[in-house]
Amino acid sequence: MTNFLKNTGIMLLIILLLFGYSDAAANETQNIKNLKLPDYGPHIFKEVQNEPGFISVRGKMPTIIDNKEKLEWTDKLVQCSINNKEMDKYYSASGGPVLSFGTSINGYLEVGCNSATPEQINESVINEIYQVIDEQCEKEGVADVPVVFIWTEMATEETPGFASIMLILSMLLLVKIRK
Repeated sequence: MTNFLKNTGIMLLIILLLFGYSDAAANETQNIKNLKLPDYGPHIFKEVQNEPGFISVRGKMPTIIDNKEKLEWTDKLVQCSINNKEMDKYYSASGGPVLSFGTSINGYLEVGCNSATPEQINESVINEIYQVIDEQCEKEGVADVPVVFIWTEMATEETPGFASIMLILSMLLLVKIRK
């Protein structure tokens, strides 16, 4: 009798997991359809050129209107940015002009250049940085990757939210040390 109950319990668990998986898949499809991502296309580059802090664009914006394809595209861009170890030498901590580098929700990679050191940025530096980014992206299957260069400021203690960020980083460090 116990084997019967044990087997029945296992079967019920499997059935519940399968239904849960099917509901999760349906919810994911519904969530993707409800995303409010902008349509990607060349118009994005035109719009960003009017933003304060704009420096330059490189590459080509793909035209993507399907939300699932937009997510796949941004996932590729995320992989391009996190796998690009060559960018390390351009960060301000290494004496370079870059403060930030990552994926924008608008479908391009964004390079934030230190507005306090504008003398470090010129066309040849932008082209050099773009070449490093484009080479890594080609390894990830993305050719002629769209990149926007903008001016940004280094976070300071006066920067809104700085204390919150420092608190979170400190807590993460403490958790890591305790392990």
